[in-house]
Order: sequence, then C-alpha cells, then structure tokens
Amino acid sequence: RNASIFKSPSISTYVIAASLVLVSSLSVAVWSWYGSRQNLRKDIQVTLSGGMAGARDLVRNKVWVYTEALNGAAGLFQDAEYVDKESWGRYVRNLDAARRYPGLQAISYSDVLSDNDKQAYIDARRLDTSPDYQVTPLGQRSYYVPSRYVERVKDNGKPLIGFDLSSEPIRKKTMEWARDNGQASI
Repeated sequence: RNASIFKSPSISTYVIAASLVLVSSLSVAVWSWYGSRQNLRKDIQVTLSGGMAGARDLVRNKVWVYTEALNGAAGLFQDAEYVDKESWGRYVRNLDAARRYPGLQAISYSDVLSDNDKQAYIDARRLDTSPDYQVTPLGQRSYYVPSRYVERVKDNGKPLIGFDLSSEPIRKKTMEWARDNGQASI
C-alpha cells in the first residue's frame, strides 16, 4: 500500500496541470493587455485634450500678434493723408515681418470697391502702381477687394497685385465677418 502512494503521475495529470498553467497564464496576459489598452486610451485622450487646448492657445496668440500688425497698418493710414507704394513698403520692412511673423507670406493693402467703380480703379492703379494692373480673377462680382500694395515676406511666386480677396468664398466670408464684428478673423 505504501508503494501506491508514491506512484508516478500519469501523463494525463501532466497534461491537465500544463493546461491549467497555460490557461492561467493566458488569462493573466489578456487581463494585463486589456488594462494596458484602457490606460493607453486614457493617456491618449488626456494628451490630445491638452494638445488641442495648447494648439488653440497657440493659434489665438498668433492671431493676436498678427492683429497687432494690422492695427499698426491702420495707424499708418489714419496718420497719413495718402499712403503710397513706398511708404507701405517702408512700413512692412520696419515690421521685420520675416522674423517677427514667421508664418506670413505677404502683407498687402487692399481696397474695397463696387462693380461700378472697377474700371476707374484699374485705370488709376495703372498710373500709380503698375501699368499692367488688373483685378483678378476676371469676372463680375457685386464688390471687389483687390490688392493695391503687396510686400512679400516670403517669395512663393504667386502674383498678388490686383488679386481680389473676395473672389474666394472662405476669405470673403471671413472678411465680411471681420467687417461686421470689428475684429480680426481667420
């Protein structure tokens, strides 16, 4: 009788024991993976929320800085009876825009005019701005906001003199909102 107590376990006992260890290990691994996944998801949400708030604040800051440049330009026009191409260029160069406003490609002064005033405006700009001045894109609109003076901060090769900012729906809507609310807008 004593010899039967110390008998070797059968192969099925080893299989059952190994299966239990395997199932237990897999359960712990799945539970750990699931917990890590949940923690990672929470970390991503916290990071994105903080990142979005930081990005929002960065954009607000940049808009404020660029608004200050616009306010300076408004001061230039209020202080002078007439601003010509040279005084506009001097103003923009004094801004040191390439360094102070790194995202800026150009700073332009644009007029607002009705369709009835368009041809007389073009004729005047051909005398004081450029002999080939043209409001672009071509076409008839209720009003125009063509660039009169443009000082490039970065050269991107696009012709800007005479470009009608109101010809693009998003810019037009943004300008109208700014006009109606008395605030800069992007």
